[in-house]
Amino acid sequence: KDRKTRFSFKILAICILNYQLINSYSLLLPLLFSLIGIIDTSLDFKAYLMIIESLCFYEINLLETFFFNKLIRIKIFIYIFSLFLLLIPGIEEIYLFIINICSYFNGLNFSIRGKISILSLLIFIILYKKFNLNRYIQIFVISLLILSPLNNPFMNVCFIDVGQGDSALIKYPLSKSSILIDTGSEYNYYKLKKTLYEKGLYSIDYLIISHDDTDHNGNIDNLMNDFNIRNVVAKGEDISLKNLDFTYFDLGINDNDNDNSLVYMVNIDGYDFLFTGDISKKIENKLIRDYGPLNVDFLKVSHHGSRTGTSSFMIGNTLPQYAIISTSGMYNHPHFETLDTLDNYLVKYYITRDCGNVDIYFSNILDFIKTGNNDFVIINKK
Repeated sequence: KDRKTRFSFKILAICILNYQLINSYSLLLPLLFSLIGIIDTSLDFKAYLMIIESLCFYEINLLETFFFNKLIRIKIFIYIFSLFLLLIPGIEEIYLFIINICSYFNGLNFSIRGKISILSLLIFIILYKKFNLNRYIQIFVISLLILSPLNNPFMNVCFIDVGQGDSALIKYPLSKSSILIDTGSEYNYYKLKKTLYEKGLYSIDYLIISHDDTDHNGNIDNLMNDFNIRNVVAKGEDISLKNLDFTYFDLGINDNDNDNSLVYMVNIDGYDFLFTGDISKKIENKLIRDYGPLNVDFLKVSHHGSRTGTSSFMIGNTLPQYAIISTSGMYNHPHFETLDTLDNYLVKYYITRDCGNVDIYFSNILDFIKTGNNDFVIINKK
């Protein structure tokens, strides 16, 4: 009968056929545009576009947003002009001149990074309803909210799914300050970059490289191209940033690179995190003998869950509540022996291969874990 009824039946049909399709951007975007057509609102199309870009791609290209209609016309013109190349010889230089101009403007990067939060979206809706913001003010307010520290109100530790590799981000609340431990391999840089863009980062205060394997340090150059890296730590040293102190455990010089991994411990909002790189059981046991027993809440499992690490002696002397295993599943990781050890000590573990990013959020009201496959767990201190 009308657009609202048709939209309702679309949703109903999708839920009957396969409700999991609701999580697909390729379906969500057309539905969102259908919904925009139904809602009677004066919200500017560019404001919608900015919100969609931020929610889906974590980056807003301001040039493409402001000149959306003109760019579409230019692209159509270039496409038609390219067809004339087949019919009219001698105009290749004109075509290349136009392409070079377009390439120059495409190379200009005026972008805003970040995923607009529910809080920022609510603030925008309230301002829009109360003051009837005009189109330019709408765009300005959205940009301001995404850039605002209010868009990231929680202390956050994110174990990033970088495939077969390690990467963990510690990000401060209401701030762009951050520490990144390892980078994953260059083949999975798009996963790392996507997460850092989602967090709205332009710079990283400390980049800690646990050791020289490419699945830990493979993206140093890529990160330096896209972010301002203020400090790179590749040799063991204690680190302090604002209210966080990273304690380095000196385990001596060993006969293989994995066992020379930098091992760090940090207390975040009352929770102790232990980052172990790729150390073996031998070095884990040395860690406990020299510095233990340790009180650990979150353990970054060594060597992607390989059987070479995660000894019963180490787990029994740290008793973590949660363990994170960063792997794509290659090389039989995580090994069943490692999982058995964690199970024997009742350690809840997350494998990035299965659950994607593992985010831990801390606030004055609630501390919780949220994974990429939408697991949600409220946590408590020991």
